[in-house]
Amino acid sequence: MNFWELEIADEIPSILKNRELHGTTDIYYIGIVGYPGIGKTVSADFLKKEINSRLENLYPSPYVFTEFCKVIPMDGFHLYKYELDDMPNPKEMHFRRGAHFTFDPQNLYYKLSHLKLGNHPINFPSFSHTLDDPQEDTIQVDPNIVKVVIIEGLYLYCELPIWKEIREIIDYKIYIDGNLDEAMDRVVQRNARCLNMSLEETAYKVQHNDRLNAGVVEESRRYADKVFRYQEKPREILRLYE
Repeated sequence: MNFWELEIADEIPSILKNRELHGTTDIYYIGIVGYPGIGKTVSADFLKKEINSRLENLYPSPYVFTEFCKVIPMDGFHLYKYELDDMPNPKEMHFRRGAHFTFDPQNLYYKLSHLKLGNHPINFPSFSHTLDDPQEDTIQVDPNIVKVVIIEGLYLYCELPIWKEIREIIDYKIYIDGNLDEAMDRVVQRNARCLNMSLEETAYKVQHNDRLNAGVVEESRRYADKVFRYQEKPREILRLYE
């Protein structure tokens, strides 16, 4: 099977060289957006691996392994649970966690824009499924080394305050399309497994939260530079990211 991640990875060396010829040396941002359950995280890590394998020959390094490409997950910019507790409707906010209004896009935009314009390392958060909260400063991106950053998440292209500013600084916007019902089924199975919920409980939450979020995501599809269909990855690829 020909995976779209390989197609994009093959394009990146020439894109970077062309930018450098024109005097553009800031980090190149690739966005990956799609429904919940559409495989964004696996695709982002797969693409990162393939880009790194191509760039290690293009940019010689004295180190055994240099990450020229890194992934920043939008999930690291979830509002903390205590922040949801402080909202006027905390019960609803916890239930709707994952909706665009339960994230901190201002912080994401601040970090991405400063990384784009500066020459100092910037630390980004990841999301701890053990803590069920963001974990600060777990991903460091040094613009003197890193050439490409992949940002993956739901709302990166949305026509919403702050989110649309984030969209405008992403250089290459990819959207993963697919069957919505199948994607929701994957979320049900994943949440039941990871959150220790019954299938009935997680199915209710997916129907009344994730499916609503998917509608917001679908509206941003028109801003993508390329749209690819969801491809189920072989077990040997998935095993790399478990």
